[in-house]
Amino acid sequence: MARSQFVGFRASAQFSEAVEAAAGADGVSKSEFLRQAVEDRLAKAGASQKVSEDFNPYAALAPAARGSLQAQRDLANAAIDAAFTTNNGELVNDPLRCLIEGLVFARLAAAHGEVADQGLVISIVSLLLSIAGDEGGYEADAAEAIARIAKVADMGGEGSDLAAENLPHLVDGFGQGVTAAAQHITKLMQA
Repeated sequence: MARSQFVGFRASAQFSEAVEAAAGADGVSKSEFLRQAVEDRLAKAGASQKVSEDFNPYAALAPAARGSLQAQRDLANAAIDAAFTTNNGELVNDPLRCLIEGLVFARLAAAHGEVADQGLVISIVSLLLSIAGDEGGYEADAAEAIARIAKVADMGGEGSDLAAENLPHLVDGFGQGVTAAAQHITKLMQA
């Protein structure tokens, strides 16, 4: 077995907090969450060309519109893949647009009530915040992620303890406006 190495990098505070929140939702440490994300991406990279060729997003739209959880998940994940598709090292698509479109399908999947789908929304928002960086304009999405992390904490089960533990730290990292918006979104999701 190869020795592990320390990998350090600078990231925005929002990205760091989003990774912490997503890791909490998955019930793992931040480093484990990032390791899993990279391993998943590498595993997909070998088959991404075939997946891209075989997956027809237009065929998945009708089932997604009729409430098919799997179609909604597939479309959300396809949007993530599309956001990071490269050709000769250059991004093929606008990653922000892809992620925003994928967020719609992730939200529909999350409406079915499973913890993993809450994590999908949180993950896409984390990616959005990391790509947008200091550009801003995604405070409502950050508020939604906080509200969903609170929901995961309340749902119980895998990851709920870690989500509950990390929620106060995440809330402290955002301004009062984002926190107030998260509380409002929490109320809306309970309706």
